[in-house]
Amino acid sequence: MKGNGYWLAIASALGVYLAPISYSWLGGFLVLGGVILFRPAKRSLLLASGVLFIVCSTTDSFKPLSSPTLSTSVVQMNGIVKENPTFTSDYTSFIFEDDQTKQKWNTFLFASLDHRSVQIGSKCSLSGEVERHPFARNPGEFDYEAFMLHKGVRGTIIVDPSQLHCQGGSWYKELFSKRKEALDNLDQNLSPFTSSWVKALVFGEDRDLSEETIELFQRWGLSHLLAISGLHVGLCIALFSYLTLRFSLLTKRKLIICLLFLLPIYILFAGGAPSVIRAVCMAEAAMLLSLMKQRWPMTDIISYLFCSILIFKPSLIHQLGFQFSFIVTFGILVSKKWISLSVHPIDSLLRISLLCQLIVLPLQLQSFYFFNPLSLLANLLFVPLMSIFVLPVCFIILAGVNILPPSLLQPLDAVFQKSLEICFLTLRGMDEFDVEWVTGQMSIVSIFLFVIAFVWMMKRWEVGKQRQSFLWGVGLSIILIAEASVPFLFSPGRVTMLDIGQGDCFIIEWPNRQHVMMIDAAGVLEEGEDDTFTRIIEPYLHERGIKKVNTLLLTHADQDHIGAAEEVLTSFSVDTLITSPFFKGDLPIKEEKWKKVSGGDRFVIEETVFDILYPIQESEDKNDNSLVMSFTLGGMAWMFTGDVGKEGEEDISSLADELDVDVLKVAHHGSDTSTGAQWLDTVTPKVALISAGLNNRYGHPHEQVIERLNKEGVKIIRTDQKGAVIYQFSGGTGTFYSHLP
Repeated sequence: MKGNGYWLAIASALGVYLAPISYSWLGGFLVLGGVILFRPAKRSLLLASGVLFIVCSTTDSFKPLSSPTLSTSVVQMNGIVKENPTFTSDYTSFIFEDDQTKQKWNTFLFASLDHRSVQIGSKCSLSGEVERHPFARNPGEFDYEAFMLHKGVRGTIIVDPSQLHCQGGSWYKELFSKRKEALDNLDQNLSPFTSSWVKALVFGEDRDLSEETIELFQRWGLSHLLAISGLHVGLCIALFSYLTLRFSLLTKRKLIICLLFLLPIYILFAGGAPSVIRAVCMAEAAMLLSLMKQRWPMTDIISYLFCSILIFKPSLIHQLGFQFSFIVTFGILVSKKWISLSVHPIDSLLRISLLCQLIVLPLQLQSFYFFNPLSLLANLLFVPLMSIFVLPVCFIILAGVNILPPSLLQPLDAVFQKSLEICFLTLRGMDEFDVEWVTGQMSIVSIFLFVIAFVWMMKRWEVGKQRQSFLWGVGLSIILIAEASVPFLFSPGRVTMLDIGQGDCFIIEWPNRQHVMMIDAAGVLEEGEDDTFTRIIEPYLHERGIKKVNTLLLTHADQDHIGAAEEVLTSFSVDTLITSPFFKGDLPIKEEKWKKVSGGDRFVIEETVFDILYPIQESEDKNDNSLVMSFTLGGMAWMFTGDVGKEGEEDISSLADELDVDVLKVAHHGSDTSTGAQWLDTVTPKVALISAGLNNRYGHPHEQVIERLNKEGVKIIRTDQKGAVIYQFSGGTGTFYSHLP
């Protein structure tokens, strides 16, 4: 099977991915049956692949858990701490395994505990309230619950510090204690900027890096530079080998044996990231084979390593870091001959950057919905910078914290900080140009075609047939362009009420993406809440393949309606902003793009007529300055009401002759200050849409409003119950459906 180990890796991966599908294991038995009946060549390889597929698709540990039923609010458990706890100034958390059920739970305490009070391997008794993990309530939103369930963590237990009692720990707990002490030492002796970079690049602890830096690196396809990978492991090996051999401290054989014992320790110090595990295990395997004087293809080593890790910890396959690490490394190994054709180090770096970007592109589009065509240039600039300067200096600073006096350490800190800021000026300058290509989620068919075209492009290039390789490369571009063009050619219309929490945000898409309109863009109401734009609005638009919002309409100037408007205006191309004349506030848009409308006005979008019903004049009550409008789309008459109160409703009723609508956006999130009985008699809706936060502190929607709607026989659809609500239409007919069941 030498040289064909990747078939085992493919069989294992397919088994894990197909495990949730009933009877998927039959595929493995079909392979085994075919081998027995037809006795093909490479029988042992096919038999091993079939067995691995069956094992991975039938073993319960390879299948994701279900979310917990919350019939019991408080639980008591005895068990063990399975992973190194996280300690911050605000909270402490760790993964806890119950002795009785063997289920894992994310245990959370709103207190900063001493790092020696609870450690990996500690035996604990605790009691607390069980909660579900936060789950995706909107299309495109990151599903933390699915992520944790795939890791085998059933739910969250909120524990009061007085209800947690732990003792002991594993034999290697002292390593984690030393790691925590080293991290604290960095914070005490370095500036926050330098400390955050050393912790991220040496210890894999990136929580202190600024959100701006992380987002900047993500936009330019440089996130891999912030994660510990083979580069770090290789640098550690090279530095240690140079020092020991240069000063004749160890022979080459003893050096290898020493590294075999030391490298696993670095896995623990680096936080156990998948890329570190992969890099260390590959280095260990190569060194062991060297000691045994055996030669195996590196593709076999990485394939067997993939299968081994998957068997011991199958949940890793669902982590993007694990997927990226193995796919990129395997691609580089397979393309070694093509890379060796380089005539210059820059040419070699360019080839590797291109290869890595194309290999992970389907995964990137499947997960993040966009890519940056100029990230190849960014990698060409910053991979050498991080490899030659930033990473080595981080190791030097780490050593300097322990041996240098403050008089020398502080200038080194300042020089590092200033140098990095100067280096990143280039990246920030490039970021001024909006070159992101938003394609939306890539379909399975497009991924399949892309992989085929990519493989053939590389094969032709490797054998020197550049013209054929170029044509396959053109095919890659055509696949991406076709994928991004589908919504503009064959898509139905949609009206989406996002579950934004306690606020409003509606996205209207005309058929074939003729026009995109956003009505309100709610922001964060309280400090400490997750940013609604980066968590909900932007991912949804990217998932839909939307980069341009033709019209942004803001009903009024409350935070729960305009809090994310500035981010929408700066992150997306917006042609027109519409508000009432009584809108108070400044927004980053040119005056000629800002249109102001009031009661009696009318505007048209793609033959859809929007009638503005309110406000006629400025009101002292900010809510009664809300834009109220009606229009017909997808065979339904719609009315959007902002937060208008009963007084405004009465004014509208007295001014308009005919107000019958099919769909009413209930004002003020279902507050009893709106949606009076007289208003419902006037508009006679069939469907009521209510955007309200789950378990919000205002009690929205109020029972009185629900009772009035029920009395009129109106169908009520609420975001706090159904998540995002979508009306999809074609021509004059459409259907409502929700993101949650």
